[in-house]
Amino acid sequence: MKLNHRILYFILTLILLTGCASKPEKANESRNKLYTNVYVGITPGIHYTILNKINELVNDDGYMVIIKIYEDPEKLISAVKANDIDVAYGITASEYSLWGAPADSGLFPLEANMFEPFLLFSLKNKWPIPENSIVAVPGNSLDLDRVLRFLRNEDIISLADNKEKLYTLEDITENPYQYQFFSYVQEDFAKISVYADAAVLAASVVIESVLTLPEKYILEKRNSSLYDDILLVKEEAKNRKEIQKLKNIFASEELKTYIYEQYLGSLEVIP
Repeated sequence: MKLNHRILYFILTLILLTGCASKPEKANESRNKLYTNVYVGITPGIHYTILNKINELVNDDGYMVIIKIYEDPEKLISAVKANDIDVAYGITASEYSLWGAPADSGLFPLEANMFEPFLLFSLKNKWPIPENSIVAVPGNSLDLDRVLRFLRNEDIISLADNKEKLYTLEDITENPYQYQFFSYVQEDFAKISVYADAAVLAASVVIESVLTLPEKYILEKRNSSLYDDILLVKEEAKNRKEIQKLKNIFASEELKTYIYEQYLGSLEVIP
């Protein structure tokens, strides 16, 4: 669900490299210091930015976060199981329930730290979004189910009683605004502004793309812990010093302030 993953990753990498080059004394100091490495896996996008801030916060205590990027949450969870990484960051509780929750998985979810809401907004600067508009929604099953529930909670659509499975576009029973839903996959991102009049995207994606929020929008509300980000570790590793250090940093006021300012208050840090 993250927009222009490779471009954002490339830009952020350049910024980080530039920052290191401009501070040779600190770079030399870092090279001469022994660190305890913590390998943290993420999916591309917002989590990369936040982990680099976390690296600043843990660095003085002798820890170094080594970031490994995986294509999707399922591969990220598998990496924890295989001991390729120490921690998976950015997995939601719903993703963990789907791919990692069996009792014999050997995994342990640490406390949630953040809620990343979706955002419904107009691509044509028309608000409210006119009837018969084409609205882009995510194509992967978990995100689509979540977005449809979001639209239902905002009284934009009605859905069939579908408690036993994920919602799809076929489960829409009432569509009073006659919206035409365009279900996109990652490869279609460039087409959204061409084919759609409005879109539902992660708020962090919008901010990282245009550095602001639209003037008018509807933000997904946090109604439960189902879509909160969690830190996922192996059961036997949950009490390790470096894991507990990461957990405490996620709960720190300094990180909460950074996230609030960086993402214009759209991301909710869980107390």
